[in-house]
Amino acid sequence: MTKWFDSNYHYLVPEIGPETVFSLSSERLVGEVAEGIAAGFVTRPVVVGPVTLLALAKASDDAPEGFDPLSRLEDVLPVYVELLAKLRAAGAGGCSWTSRRS
Repeated sequence: MTKWFDSNYHYLVPEIGPETVFSLSSERLVGEVAEGIAAGFVTRPVVVGPVTLLALAKASDDAPEGFDPLSRLEDVLPVYVELLAKLRAAGAGGCSWTSRRS
């Protein structure tokens, strides 16, 4: 665990290496969004983005010297696309630049 940007909040540091397999391991967030919508709430889940995730990660113990987790960005993007598609299908609200300008 480490501090989140010099705050009193802590997080588990992801350890990523060249062999790390990225996949959705849970549908919990999607289920919670669906539950909130069923209860009548407008939901806008907040998810740490892929660059932030990789920038805050550290190289796994098995990674070669000098390995940078950010080098795995192209590998993690499809998982984010999958998650966002599932959230949208569950009815999660959101905003876009076009709707903000209206």
